Amino acid sequence: MYFSLDDIDELVISGRSRLDNSGEYDISYYENYVNENSKIILELMKDYYKQLDLIKDIKTKDRILETEKYLLKVYKINKKKEPKKEYEESKYNSPNNGYAGYLGTHKYAAFIEKDLTNLAVESCSNLINFMNRMYEYYKFLEMKGLKDNVTLYQMFSVAKKACSKFGIHSPDPLTIYESFTEDPYDTKQQFLSLEVRVDEENSMKENILFSSIPYTVTLPVFSYQGPSKQEIPVKDRTPQVLYNKSYILNLENSNDGLDHPGSPKVR
Repeated sequence: MYFSLDDIDELVISGRSRLDNSGEYDISYYENYVNENSKIILELMKDYYKQLDLIKDIKTKDRILETEKYLLKVYKINKKKEPKKEYEESKYNSPNNGYAGYLGTHKYAAFIEKDLTNLAVESCSNLINFMNRMYEYYKFLEMKGLKDNVTLYQMFSVAKKACSKFGIHSPDPLTIYESFTEDPYDTKQQFLSLEVRVDEENSMKENILFSSIPYTVTLPVFSYQGPSKQEIPVKDRTPQVLYNKSYILNLENSNDGLDHPGSPKVR
């Protein structure tokens, strides 16, 4: 299922920062990070099963049960994490690792950068998949006029809060809207990385549909000088945006008539 421009506001997330304000990044930072993840996902799962019991339609309940895999994945990968033990067994715990500067004085930094990134991306990707599925099912039930849509919206809302607690965030609604509605082949106007598809038959009721909005998580990165931060995408697939061909042609006609360098034209 694809979303419309009207859904952007609902899907935008303003996640909190989970960086170490002290800049020390001891192993306790990573341990606390993992423990907090476990608490957040347990709260989400508790609400998930509570709301699941309220769903009256059997087919809807079966569909929702298929999304349980996303939550279980997040729970398991965080529950089994033992940062200190894993560090001690890793290549980073070596007196001959050649680290100097900040990386030399903060022995856990290189391990945290690599391992935390892997954990965060996998956890957040599954959470976003879960949240998007909840919103898809809510929209479907709303369109069909089925009463369970209220329960599904509650499940979506709780999932969105959990994503925010994990530190997931997205661009602001206006940036997303402008990125989706501008000429997708004008590289000078592109704000976000998007995969573009065009419906040659103009069969979509909406001129623009999209599979997801771009989500990232802010994670620590380290160098000789010290810690800094980086934005990492939390989904393995670039958001896909679909356009009716007529919409693209209208955009082209409204421009100055000059082709943008390297930009394919829709024929």
